[in-house]
Amino acid sequence: MSLRRKSNVKRKPIKDRENLLKRYYATLRMFKQKKSRACYNFEPVWGCYPEELHWSLDQVPAGLFDPKSTYETTGADRVLIAANGSADSHRFMTLQMFVQNVNNPSLPRNGQPELCVIFRGKGMRIAAEELAAYHPDVIVLWQPKAWADSPLSNQWVIQAASKAVLKTACKVGERHLILCDNLSSQTVKTNPEFSKLLDKMCNADVWNLLPGNTDEIQVVDHGLGASVKREAGEVQSEWLEDERNWAEWTAGTLSASRRRVLSTHWYGEAYKRVCSKFDFCKVFAKLGSSLTVDGSKDSLIKLEGLDNFTFNMNDINRDVKTGEFEEPPMANSDDDSDSNDDLEELEANSDNDSSSDIDSGGDTTDEAELEGADFEATDVSIEGEVPDGRPKSIFKRRIAHRYDVAWFQGTVMRQVTMSDREGDNGKYEILFDGEDRRCLHSLLIEDYGPSKHWVLLKNQ
Repeated sequence: MSLRRKSNVKRKPIKDRENLLKRYYATLRMFKQKKSRACYNFEPVWGCYPEELHWSLDQVPAGLFDPKSTYETTGADRVLIAANGSADSHRFMTLQMFVQNVNNPSLPRNGQPELCVIFRGKGMRIAAEELAAYHPDVIVLWQPKAWADSPLSNQWVIQAASKAVLKTACKVGERHLILCDNLSSQTVKTNPEFSKLLDKMCNADVWNLLPGNTDEIQVVDHGLGASVKREAGEVQSEWLEDERNWAEWTAGTLSASRRRVLSTHWYGEAYKRVCSKFDFCKVFAKLGSSLTVDGSKDSLIKLEGLDNFTFNMNDINRDVKTGEFEEPPMANSDDDSDSNDDLEELEANSDNDSSSDIDSGGDTTDEAELEGADFEATDVSIEGEVPDGRPKSIFKRRIAHRYDVAWFQGTVMRQVTMSDREGDNGKYEILFDGEDRRCLHSLLIEDYGPSKHWVLLKNQ
């Protein structure tokens, strides 16, 4: 029996869906490449987002079992009976699942963060006895309708996400990437505070998944959420085997407090069991949720109904309906329209643009983006060689540093000499134009030159 959640969204025709997904993945790669240009500690395959620093965030509605019917899946060993009038078949709670691209059997839950549950209500006047009785590995939050609205999402970052990310600290220059749905509480347009908090507290960027297709490219939707809910039924059945628990359940007088306590234990245990056997790394790779910067692992992407799925950066300009490529804009045109309007719309829908005080991901001034393998600029002059007396002789000096085939200008601020991070001492701290973060570079003498990696700009 499939554990995939059935979507109520009417699926687009295969060809249209394929073209849309091609453009989506090309846009995601462009986003990663752009962000990586601003980081000194990038890696050729993963850029500034190491494989294990990819995360998936999703919400799964959950409740207790319907007391009006006796049911179970065919072949089940146990059958839940219609006996508890206190059960709640509606949204009794929401599971907030935050999972990482790791498989580590030596750690609890295969290395995954604790499960977070959202209960209905405001969480006021909750007895200390109830709070103490919750499952120890479950984080409990409150919202009047058990939804992940903006205030709750921001609270989740502070109480849960920051705690989980802290256990997987990244090195200087590396970033976490959180892939999530397009809920209004998780997009920069409708809740900019969410992205700001993740950036400030978790050193993380948000990428919103493709609207209308999250059921097939969301890790949690790919069997994890459904498996946890099904396993929770098994845990409950085991609990009912105790005669005292059976008597309590069939009495039909479970209080709301008791139901909340039981829910944390049933779902907490179910989540632990499912995580122990769920192959997170395989699913992340299969859905393109751990997409590489260089495309070296694209062959691992296997989407349902799309055999031999491939894409390239040209797909950014692909028309979704016809599959044809749009005409490039004419040079020096007076027309203010942008031939990449569709791409901008896609990026806007994904809400991956950060606010002005967040890392812009590599945006620089026009004069800083100097195409070509060699440094060729007519408006600035470069020093022929590194001056004697380093390192202080280059402090506050303007430099240009090359990433791939683009040059970026910045100012040398200082040299690191007392860092606790291995490998940072001796590197130079550089503030690039248009950025609000300082990056570290070695600035080796053997890497100096217009055809190499960095050059000093002459004082104007």
